[in-house]
Amino acid sequence: MKKLLLFSFLLIIAMLPAGDLDKNYRLPEDIIPELGCWFWQEPEFEPQGYKAFIDLVAEHAPYKILTTSIRFPDKELTDEDLHKRIKSAAQYAESKNISIVMDLDVRLARQAFYKKYPHEMQQMVILKEIDLSSNESTDAVIHSFDLSDHYTFRTTHYIPLSGSFLRAYSYSLTSGIISPASLKDITKECIVLSQNKDSVYVRIKINKIPAGRKVCLMVSFTHLTPDVFAPHLIEFQRNLIKKYADVPLSGAAKDEWGFPPNFDGNPEKNQYWYSKWRAEKYKEITKG
Repeated sequence: MKKLLLFSFLLIIAMLPAGDLDKNYRLPEDIIPELGCWFWQEPEFEPQGYKAFIDLVAEHAPYKILTTSIRFPDKELTDEDLHKRIKSAAQYAESKNISIVMDLDVRLARQAFYKKYPHEMQQMVILKEIDLSSNESTDAVIHSFDLSDHYTFRTTHYIPLSGSFLRAYSYSLTSGIISPASLKDITKECIVLSQNKDSVYVRIKINKIPAGRKVCLMVSFTHLTPDVFAPHLIEFQRNLIKKYADVPLSGAAKDEWGFPPNFDGNPEKNQYWYSKWRAEKYKEITKG
């Protein structure tokens, strides 16, 4: 993508008549504006630290619009001091004929959302298939995942907040496929020894489970990111945008909205995003 953007820019430059570019490399007004990406880190949070990058762009780059996002620990869009800094930066950029499109994604205010709506955070269901031992019981532990992506660079990851045991099934396999007639809910045969944000530890009493069967445990971990079906997600996002209505921005942006990623492709096919709010809506629409 970067090579394509650079090629497009060079192609535009080659097609322009001599003299159409002024000394600071700005494109003419009748050309679609070039966009640059600006990620705020430590330098931008120094006193008037945003000026250095804007000055560089104004003097040496063709960018008329800067898509701008925060990559700094312990700062969220709901913070008043950050609002003031963004407003000052946008006003300064405007004085240099540069527009700011601010990243106002709810993921840059996850702690604020969690504080206000602690029961509307995203969940992940993890499955663990085990073979039963020959003892009276079998123990199993399922661990949570520390998830991260481009939004959590230099700040808190999509860390697990809590864990809970959901249910368990026993079954037999025929040619690697579960035999439907053998499927049995054995949740009541399980004892939760511990459950927290890091792991869920379960003991399975096997005396009532036929020999030769496998068991699948299902647990859930809640992560520090809003549930994509959270009832208050849209309202919270709207209020974030309204909070910046007094800032001279050219627009607002989101960068690849969705679930936290899984970079190994989930080879065991045992991780599934889950939303009780989606389940309730689905139940309502389908009449149960």
